[in-house]
Amino acid sequence: MLQWLTAAAMERGCDRLVLEVRVDNPVALGLYHSEGFRPDAWLTDYYEDGCAAWRMIKELAMTRAG
Repeated sequence: MLQWLTAAAMERGCDRLVLEVRVDNPVALGLYHSEGFRPDAWLTDYYEDGCAAWRMIKELAMTRAG
């Protein structure tokens, strides 16, 4: 699904994907990292329960043709 989303975003001219993920979710963090997302910002108290999040970004401009 992430690969489809990446392709669709590139087709529409997007230069990056951005998401937020809980810092206590190592499975999701590992998945996003393996798909090319990199931590961009630490978001303190991001979730209602006080859990922090990582904002993660996947740059698409370098992989876009043309």
